[in-house]
Amino acid sequence: MNDRTRAWRGFSTAELEGKLEELERLVDSGMLTERSLSQQLDEIGIIQSELARRRNDAGDDKKAY
Repeated sequence: MNDRTRAWRGFSTAELEGKLEELERLVDSGMLTERSLSQQLDEIGIIQSELARRRNDAGDDKKAY
């Protein structure tokens, strides 16, 4: 896990979902350079992975009870 991945863990799920929507709108706008687009897509992937991890963890918690 790198620092960028670790940094997103400090945000709430709602904050991550909001940031994900914001980044997706930015990418869809078509106004980014190739380099910036690549960086934003990387961030989207990291956020999606963190949200998936949280969903999996929540599912595991429900199975334990």
